[in-house]
Amino acid sequence: SNLEHYLWKNHLGFLIHPKVEIYAQPGQLRIAEIGTRTGIWLIDLAKKLGPSVQLDGFDFDLSLAPPPEWLPKNVALYQRSNFWSAIEENFHEAYDVVRVGNIANHVYNNDPGLLMKKFVAMLKPGGYLQWNQPDTAHRRILKLHPDLPAPQTDALLKHVTEQQDALAGGPHGWIDSLPDIFVRYGLEVPACQHRFPIPNAYAPTAHECEWVAMEQQSFVVDCLPGFEGRGGMVRMMMEEAKQECRVNGQCVICDMVVAVGKKVV
Repeated sequence: SNLEHYLWKNHLGFLIHPKVEIYAQPGQLRIAEIGTRTGIWLIDLAKKLGPSVQLDGFDFDLSLAPPPEWLPKNVALYQRSNFWSAIEENFHEAYDVVRVGNIANHVYNNDPGLLMKKFVAMLKPGGYLQWNQPDTAHRRILKLHPDLPAPQTDALLKHVTEQQDALAGGPHGWIDSLPDIFVRYGLEVPACQHRFPIPNAYAPTAHECEWVAMEQQSFVVDCLPGFEGRGGMVRMMMEEAKQECRVNGQCVICDMVVAVGKKVV
């Protein structure tokens, strides 16, 4: 997760999108992150913005995050059982910016609507929602030698995508439509680049991130009723594909989609 953070931070060149305009007075600025994982985005942002900004992170699992005693004093992490529960009153219209991380596995039936309503409700009038989402629905193979076939890796990506769709109750086509979804939920979307392909020079690092993501998902699958044994199948396919990638000079990569929207005053 931290490797992925630094990969995209270096490539995108920002933590908060340049189109996000913040007018809050010093001491009044509040920023939230949904899907905070290790808290690394908030920790980096605290270093950039200083101690006068309140930074809050939310996730259902904080086991990979530092203990509260090790965090910057203006960073607070909150554990929640899921991302759909009603927000507490003290978080309603509380934030100038809400940043959403990689939570695609928590969007079901190709519809992030329930989550969008919650995220928008957390924004102050005039606040901004920023959603950073790797487009794992469209993973692809970057080949050093384009003519070489990649049957093992092709089979792995097909299997992982089908499994991902089965878990979510449908395909992840919503990722590509995030800017349009923002408009549907009443946000003003500035004209800007929304899709960021990974540069070839970063492909080996991106490949490692994709490998970790697929392996993590395989262990989640092992714990789900009706999917017993399927995670082990993915890990077996990964071993075969890993060897093929190493020998053929190829990497599994995907783009990053970054949607930005402003809550109408």
